[in-house]
Amino acid sequence: MRDWVELEAEDLVCRSRADAEAAAAILSEVEWLHPERLVVSARCHSYPEDDLHWHLEVGFFHGFDWDETIANECWLRIAPHMADGATLLFRADDDMEHWQIRWEGGKVLEDCGLRVSWLVTRVLCS
Repeated sequence: MRDWVELEAEDLVCRSRADAEAAAAILSEVEWLHPERLVVSARCHSYPEDDLHWHLEVGFFHGFDWDETIANECWLRIAPHMADGATLLFRADDDMEHWQIRWEGGKVLEDCGLRVSWLVTRVLCS
């Protein structure tokens, strides 16, 4: 369990309107998640509406006492409804750890970011 998690970005594209509505319903049924940590709704970004532009819109996120086990179970439950390439990007409270949840082919993948910081001391004269 992490003390605090920030949601940095989301691109929660779904396969269709029915899938967006189903995924939103699944996430809103999880007591640990909804409404204290994550609230999503099904939205379409096209007019007229078509099945290709439905996604989950994050209305609220609060990443306190983040339980990765429960969160990962949620991501798995909505996997059949998510379009390939849908993502959630997170950052841990220490600002050193970044990771992304990504859906591809009905599977959930977790990509971990790697940050390398170099402190360079230059000798300007000899």
